[in-house]
Amino acid sequence: MTAADDTAADGAAPDPVRAETYLRLRAEHELSRALTLRRWQPPRDHRHPRTGFTFWRPPESQLVAGWSGAGPDAATTRVQFAAPATWLAPFARAAAWTTRRFEAIGMHAAARFSRTEEPLPAYANLNRVAELAAGLAASGVVDETTARTVVGDLHTALALRGLTYPSALFEEVLASRWHQLQATPRAPAGPARAIPIGVTTDCALHGHPGRVYLGILLVEPGETAVTLRAKLAEDPARSRSRLPPDIMNALDDLDAVDDQRRSYSAYFSGGGDTQDWDGQLTLSMSPPAEARWLDLSIPGASPVRIDLSAPASVLPTTSRPRPPGTAADRYIDLLTTRMLSYNWSGSGWAVDPDNDVQPKAVAVAAGLLAAGVLGETSPALGRLVAAASRVGQPLPEALAAITPSGLPPDWQALLTRRDAADGPTGIMPVGAVLPELDGAACVVTEIESGPEAAAFRVHARGWPVSSHALSAPGRGAGFWWSARDDVGGWYFASEQDGSYGSGDAQFELAVIPPINPLARALEITLTGSTHQVSVTFPLEWRAGL
Repeated sequence: MTAADDTAADGAAPDPVRAETYLRLRAEHELSRALTLRRWQPPRDHRHPRTGFTFWRPPESQLVAGWSGAGPDAATTRVQFAAPATWLAPFARAAAWTTRRFEAIGMHAAARFSRTEEPLPAYANLNRVAELAAGLAASGVVDETTARTVVGDLHTALALRGLTYPSALFEEVLASRWHQLQATPRAPAGPARAIPIGVTTDCALHGHPGRVYLGILLVEPGETAVTLRAKLAEDPARSRSRLPPDIMNALDDLDAVDDQRRSYSAYFSGGGDTQDWDGQLTLSMSPPAEARWLDLSIPGASPVRIDLSAPASVLPTTSRPRPPGTAADRYIDLLTTRMLSYNWSGSGWAVDPDNDVQPKAVAVAAGLLAAGVLGETSPALGRLVAAASRVGQPLPEALAAITPSGLPPDWQALLTRRDAADGPTGIMPVGAVLPELDGAACVVTEIESGPEAAAFRVHARGWPVSSHALSAPGRGAGFWWSARDDVGGWYFASEQDGSYGSGDAQFELAVIPPINPLARALEITLTGSTHQVSVTFPLEWRAGL
């Protein structure tokens, strides 16, 4: 994707120098605006006037689930002494000094990890620059390194003035290093093979009853894994029972054996807390070609037999050129469909005049227009104006002056079911292997549906990784997911959080609106820089967790 792909209103390619200059001027402007805003202050010191120790201690559930911060809502443990005798005064002063040091560490930890307090207003200024930088990078007018540097420098400048959390001073350093390590995703080593399993069974993790769902067996060169979801019937962190210290590792180091009595270990990777887990079990070695089945041991359940000889999913796939349009227009269309998807669900997109808070589509479009990347005749801007009118979204003066165009049929289909709450309930293994696209090889592992929402789960290799939420143009900015059913419905699929590293990724795609209950087949499409690939599969729902 290059700047030459885009044209401004007069048909000329946008000027990268003008675009970068505009981005830097916007960063300086937002820094000047932020100087009058509220600054960060550490939590107040509530020590007893007499000499005593005060330190923060998160609840047991937070300690087990991972440090989620010590702050105003966390439990506080206090050890208080009576007035010391004169000869103990030096020791008391030393104890008080030590206490202050520990409290300072606790205050910093609270600011770094808690985020329970109201966000500092300067983050809105930072977000506006980050969104513009993302749009310029996705349009190919400003390179990603420059966009990242401008946002990172602004983040650091705000932190030095106490306008963002002090942790920004080292977060940006870590983010920069992480991006360097992840800048070149690992290319796919070869085609993947996906075998649907779709088994749900009862389990008992450290004595707590629950259920486990096994989705697909994913066989890749040098690695074999089983996608897995698990949920306990009751969150032990909220029950009166004592929480086992290793509950987070309840799915680690499971055992498996094949028909030739070869033993395997299965290690869990993914996300979770004290009640839910979502990820995959990776086998210590791949079963040989002659192995026919594999028995996987789940705590508190009979071994689950996985048929290794079962045929892999063979689903219709297509590859075709990407629809015409400039990179900037495509990016605005992506943000506009996101606005249409979430606006009607009460997400609060209305403009806040005091803080200049707008939907990302509106803010980025206004910035690209001002930077000369898009002109008033841009088709995407016309569609954005029409979409904003449809959902009652106010627009800045420069955008409001643009003539609206008609909404595409797909967007009309999305809006038709915007208030629907009749989606089917269930989960099903898909195991759809998409053709490689722009260096990324993706497998749609499962789809889960509910009355008001649905989600795909995706395993990918060669997937671009964002180093930091505020200092990068955005994870997978060059890709766009969508879906279509067999009864004329169209769906927007938005990438959610997942696990990423060295080009490997497991993430979730939120599907909006809910799936039509009349649909019997679904086509999911991934659009890249030059082509788009699709796979179609039947909908055969099964009971979930």
